[in-house]
Amino acid sequence: MLSGYRSLFAAPRGRIALASLSARLAMAAVFLPLVLLANKISGSFAFAGVTVAAFMVPAAALAPVRGRLVDRAPGRILAVMTLVHGLALGTVSVASSRGGLAVAAAIAGASSPPLAGAMRACWRAWLGTGPELRRAYALEASAQDGLAVAGPLLAGAGIAVLSPATVMVVLGAIVLAGGLAFSAGVQLGEDLERTSGWGPLRSGGLRTLILSVLLADAGLGLVEIGLPAFSIRHGAPGAAGALLAVLAGGSVAGGLTVGARDWSAPAGRRYLVATAASIVTLAPLAAAGSFAALVPLLLFAGLPFAVQWSALSALIDGLVPAGALTEAYTWLTTANAAGLALGTIVGGALISSGNDATMALLAAPAAAAAATLVALLRRTSLGEAAPRLSGERA
Repeated sequence: MLSGYRSLFAAPRGRIALASLSARLAMAAVFLPLVLLANKISGSFAFAGVTVAAFMVPAAALAPVRGRLVDRAPGRILAVMTLVHGLALGTVSVASSRGGLAVAAAIAGASSPPLAGAMRACWRAWLGTGPELRRAYALEASAQDGLAVAGPLLAGAGIAVLSPATVMVVLGAIVLAGGLAFSAGVQLGEDLERTSGWGPLRSGGLRTLILSVLLADAGLGLVEIGLPAFSIRHGAPGAAGALLAVLAGGSVAGGLTVGARDWSAPAGRRYLVATAASIVTLAPLAAAGSFAALVPLLLFAGLPFAVQWSALSALIDGLVPAGALTEAYTWLTTANAAGLALGTIVGGALISSGNDATMALLAAPAAAAAATLVALLRRTSLGEAAPRLSGERA
C-alpha cells in the first residue's frame, strides 16, 4: 500500500516535504510543555488554561490572514513567520511572570506559520492534477493526524529527561530549522491572481465546506472530551491519551488506504460519502462498556476523518483560484479549531457528574449528520467554478 507514496518524495520535493513535517511535528508538541511552564510560574492549572487560550485564539483567528500573506509572497513571509514563531517559543521558555508568559504565548500563536496549508499548495504546484496529487492529499491528511499523536508523545518523552523549558527551546530550534528549510524551497505557483477583499470566501462552495467542517469537527470534539471522562469512570484516567491515539490511528489507516487507490468519483461526492460514513462509525461508541470494547470501535470510528480532509483538499482546488489556496485551507483549519472547541464545550455540559460520557458520545454522530446535511443540501455549490479574486495580478 505504501509503495504508491514513494514517488511523492522524489528529490527535491521529498526534502522540502520532510522539512515541513519536522517543523509541524515540533509545533504539535508545544502544548504539554506550555501547560507545565504556566503551572510552574503560577501554581495554577487555571492560569495554564488561560495561557493555552492565549496561544490558541490568535493562532486560529488569524490563520486566514497569515494564509493570505503567504499566498502573496510565500517564501519571504513564511520565513518571517517562522523566525518570529521560533523565537517566541524560546521566549516562552525563559518567561518569569504570568504576563510575560501570556504575551510570549500570544505572539507565538499569532505568528504560527501555516505550514500545512502551504505544503498542500506546494503539492498542487508540483503535481498538477491526477492520481498522484490525490495520493499527496491523502498523505497530508493522514500526516496531520499522525503528528497530532506523535507531537505530545515527543514532548512527553523529552520532559521525562529534560525540563519543560529545555524542551520548549529544543522545539523552537526544530521549528526554525524545518520551517526555514521549507521556506527556502516553497513553491505555490507563478503569475497568480492577487487576493483582495473577501478573497476565497466569495466561493459559495468554500462557505459550505467551512460550515460542514465546523459541524463535523464538533462531533470529533465531543469524542475527544468524552474519552477522558470514559477513562476516569472506568478507573484509568491515564488511558485517555492512548484512546485518542487509537482514534487517530484509525484515521491514518483510513486515509492511507483510500489515498493509495485511484478514484473516479469527484471530490464532492467523496467528501459527502466520508462525512456520511462518520455517522455510522461514530454511532457505536456510546454503547461501549469497557476498554476492550471501546478500542476496536475507536479504530473503526477514526477511519473516515483523514478521508474527509483528503477530499476537502481536492475540493478546494476546484472552488478557489490558485492564488488563494493557502488562505482557503486556513479557513478550514479555523473551522476545525472552532468545531473542536464547540464540541468540547457541549460535550462537557453533556457529561454527567459521574463521568458518564454516553450523552456526549451519542451527540457525536448527530453532529456528523448535521455536517452531512449541510453538504448535501448545498452540494451544487461544491461544483461551482472558482470566483475571481480581484482584477489585479501578482
